[in-house]
Amino acid sequence: MIADHELGCNHVMCSFDVKNVFTNIPVDFTVNLILDKVFAEKESKFHGLNRTELRKMLNWTCKNTVLQFNKKYYTQVDGVAMGSPTAPLMADVFMNWLIDNVNKIGCSPQIICRYVDDTFCTFDSKEKIDQFFYNLNKVHSNVSFSRDGSRRTIGIFGCLIDKS
Repeated sequence: MIADHELGCNHVMCSFDVKNVFTNIPVDFTVNLILDKVFAEKESKFHGLNRTELRKMLNWTCKNTVLQFNKKYYTQVDGVAMGSPTAPLMADVFMNWLIDNVNKIGCSPQIICRYVDDTFCTFDSKEKIDQFFYNLNKVHSNVSFSRDGSRRTIGIFGCLIDKS
């Protein structure tokens, strides 16, 4: 997908990564995003479940995580457990919402590609990267991003991207 785009000599590549994405997913917020999407058409049932039943099921699968550390048991209060079957869905729904909302703020990248919590973008100036990075970190208080930028090469998605 990235190879399909022309990168001019003035384009600056940048990658953004969410720090600890799974444990920082806001569960209640993301469950509401899912419910609003599923029941957007005012449908009363989704695979036999009404809105309340689906909320209960999503909360049960995301909020009943117990872990053991130093022979003590803990309940995870927010975020989703890494390795949980629902973790990728919750991360994807939340990250889609986040990227959509940061693009509404302004200073959108020319190219944007995302895989889970890694986002590759191109901009025509370093200042636009700075503004986009600032906006990314403003959209939701649960998540914070790190970044890496370059005009020539950048590592992302387990690959090295070279403009040449």
